[in-house]
Amino acid sequence: MKKFMIRVSALLIVAASLVSTSCSDISPNASSSSSGKITSADSTKYPPATVPSQTDAQQTTEEPPSSDTVESTSTEESTSTEESTSTEETTGPSAPSAGVTDEEMASLITQKYLTVRERSRSGNKLTELKEIVIHYVANPKTSALQNWNYFETQTSTYVSAHFIIDMDGSIIQCMPLDEVAWAIGTTEGNYSTISIECCHPDKTGKFTDATYDSLIKLVSWLCNEFGFTADNVKRHYDYPRKNSSGVVWHKSCPLYFVEHPEEWEKFKNSLLIT
Repeated sequence: MKKFMIRVSALLIVAASLVSTSCSDISPNASSSSSGKITSADSTKYPPATVPSQTDAQQTTEEPPSSDTVESTSTEESTSTEESTSTEETTGPSAPSAGVTDEEMASLITQKYLTVRERSRSGNKLTELKEIVIHYVANPKTSALQNWNYFETQTSTYVSAHFIIDMDGSIIQCMPLDEVAWAIGTTEGNYSTISIECCHPDKTGKFTDATYDSLIKLVSWLCNEFGFTADNVKRHYDYPRKNSSGVVWHKSCPLYFVEHPEEWEKFKNSLLIT
């Protein structure tokens, strides 16, 4: 009996020793592999490289914009809208005019800008737009394109216009409306006007019906765009000049309207100005 008790005690001591050794070798984050070996387990369900840190989590969290941000955005959008509107308002005629629509004018006008060069299209800007001036080309039976070519290739004098109306009513625009054309003969006149040249079939300078109709549409369109009245529409003749001796003279241009002032008044009264 005594020997039996000694053996049982010995077995209990050995068992206690084995249990103590096993608990100290296994960490709380360890698990058994399929091979039975002890391996380190992941601390989270994500691999360590993809676990966002607390800082990263704060940065990626969307927060509602502050009132300052909303006001700033609103201001920027408002400014952008105003700038866009301002740009559209200053790029040239755009609003329909009493019976003269943008579509009508687009069907009549071809933009064919002169080359920027000293003798025709200097590129200088108008200082102030005051009036619209009517001219005639003084070269019977020539077309708008022929007169455009004359402007484009001129080497002996300064000459050009913003528009040329052909005998069939078609229109060539020679330059932007904010640039100077060499058409009036005086610095003040050139830098404050938009000039329109008109073709004609004979030496009387009388326009064809098609030219006359297009002239009414073009002048009306421009007047409504720039807030002008018929009083802002002039003949080249209405700009007095001085010769080298100081004598004042008036150029007979456009000839038919100079020789028939009643027709000039009739033309102005026909303008579709709102």
